[in-house]
Amino acid sequence: MIGEEVRNHFPILRRTVNGFPIVYMDSAATSLKPVEVIETLVRFYSAHDSNVWRSPHVLGAESTDAFERAREKVARFIGARPRDLVLVTSTTDGINRLAEMLARAKKSVMCTVMDHHSNMLPWRTRFRRFHLCRITSEGEIDVEDFEEKVKKADVVAFPMVSNVLGTVNDVRDLAERAKDRKKIVVVDGAQGVPHMPVNVSRLEVDALAFSGHKMLGPHGSGGLYISSELRDELKPVFSGGDSIKSVRLRGEDIEIEWMEPPHRFEAGTPSIANYVGLGTAVDFLSRYIDDCLNHERRVLRRLMEFLEDAKIRYLGPPLERRCGLVSIAVPEPDRVAYTLAKYGVCTRAGHHCANPLHDFFNVSATLRFSLYIYNTEREMDYAVTVLDQVLSRTKERAVRYVPPEFPSFIRQEVPCTSCPYRDLCNWDTVVAFCPYVPGFVRRRLSGRVTRHEVAEAVEERKAKG
Repeated sequence: MIGEEVRNHFPILRRTVNGFPIVYMDSAATSLKPVEVIETLVRFYSAHDSNVWRSPHVLGAESTDAFERAREKVARFIGARPRDLVLVTSTTDGINRLAEMLARAKKSVMCTVMDHHSNMLPWRTRFRRFHLCRITSEGEIDVEDFEEKVKKADVVAFPMVSNVLGTVNDVRDLAERAKDRKKIVVVDGAQGVPHMPVNVSRLEVDALAFSGHKMLGPHGSGGLYISSELRDELKPVFSGGDSIKSVRLRGEDIEIEWMEPPHRFEAGTPSIANYVGLGTAVDFLSRYIDDCLNHERRVLRRLMEFLEDAKIRYLGPPLERRCGLVSIAVPEPDRVAYTLAKYGVCTRAGHHCANPLHDFFNVSATLRFSLYIYNTEREMDYAVTVLDQVLSRTKERAVRYVPPEFPSFIRQEVPCTSCPYRDLCNWDTVVAFCPYVPGFVRRRLSGRVTRHEVAEAVEERKAKG
């Protein structure tokens, strides 16, 4: 089981916002970075910085060795061989490269309504025929429609986990259905690889793309797994240094001899330090990955129970079929997210690069909470309390939820008349998180304390010095 000690590895969690601790619940956008990764980047640039494969001096050798060892670590993390892993800058980069290569020989593709734009637009803009698989009202792939649309496509693309719904798809089952019809299967692993054990050799997929920055690694790092069967059919999209063995002059032309994979797909100087940092991130994450999904569900359960009790609409399946992510349909999600942020609760509002999915559910935007290994149940208690205060003011109702042990780390003494957080209060009440009245909060779990009572408490405190 993942304990709170993991938080000690993330220095950014020591920050406060307006006197409140950072409660980071936006990991689907990007994860926080452990100190081990930060130190790896500093150490690389301080002691080993050089280009790879090009220089015979000691710095060049050390840089190349660190770079290739990182490839081996990342490949092992997803159950692949190093020669099957192309190092890319992001999931988006990997899918665009693959779509460009496949579009030279293939004509039709199928995606799903739940796909992120990055696993939809690269295919839609390059293939002549584009098919979209429906999803169910619970936010899961419609298997019957999947079977029907697969017949029409050369390439089948779908996400391992939806970045809006949190749906954890049965990748192996879907891949087998497509492979039975000899289709090329491409999986967007951006929200899956960071949160659960993955072994590509058992998934029956031809390609899998993922981002390093969502799995504790640096920005500008990621991977594209390509099976050996598919890899041999592909010609590089980019060419240049390091992608070729030789270029020879032949009259008024040149003769090109390509490098062996994966280097033939990695033209130019790579983001060396970022990939080395990703190797360190994988070392760190490997200690927790087996329990990661269960941990996220344990923490998310508290929010899900609140949403169901309050009859607040959320998108996607029940907790047992989702990862630690939920998107909720509330009025003015941007305003709610902004107000949460004033209390240190970091979420995201918008369409999350999935407009078609929001169109399907007939909502323009949602508020998303997305968790990771560093989130705790205590944090969720706090986040749910603040969320309830925001929604309470909108609906003109009293506080519904107060956790059994309200966080004791809130300490900020300002009079109500000048309180920068007054917008969260009902006009004639002080909500449960008011730092002036923790005693009232504990005694009155109904959540309503009048401003008159607060004024008395303030005067009493002043009198006592």
